Amino acid sequence: FLRESSRLLDADKSLLCASGWNELGLRHFALDETRLLRTSAFSGLGWMVSRSTWTSLLRTAWPKRPSLGFQRWVSNVAASRSLECVVPQVPRLRYAAT
Repeated sequence: FLRESSRLLDADKSLLCASGWNELGLRHFALDETRLLRTSAFSGLGWMVSRSTWTSLLRTAWPKRPSLGFQRWVSNVAASRSLECVVPQVPRLRYAAT
């Protein structure tokens, strides 16, 4: 999934990331394994950004000691620039909360 999604990140500068996780991809509702969705939410699970996004946007601004945690920090960066993430309708990974 991420290998294929990397082309989208290179082509569409309004995308911040691709994530293999979809928090709303519930088994009874997420049926189309080929469908991708855009979201303003950043899950922080199974994600990637393009090299250009990392070097021009995130790397230089990454906090030395993030007080909010990286997930909140990346969400704030995305929201402040109106960037979105692409996620699959059916999640490509499993998450076991501890």
